[in-house]
Amino acid sequence: MARKTHEKTIAPIQANPTGGMRLVPAGSSPNVEMKIRQRAYELYSARGGESGHDLEDWLRAETEIIHS
Repeated sequence: MARKTHEKTIAPIQANPTGGMRLVPAGSSPNVEMKIRQRAYELYSARGGESGHDLEDWLRAETEIIHS
């Protein structure tokens, strides 16, 4: 009897232009990625441009865009 295996798609981690890291949803279109990038920047701006929260902003934006 053959066993079925389940493969998970893992989102690659890529460097962003500011030197930080960002997660890219596996299989996402460039349009979705741009919306996430734009929302993450809005979150950054709303905090007054305070650095050190890039991953937090990206993940929050990703959640808002993909799961809305």
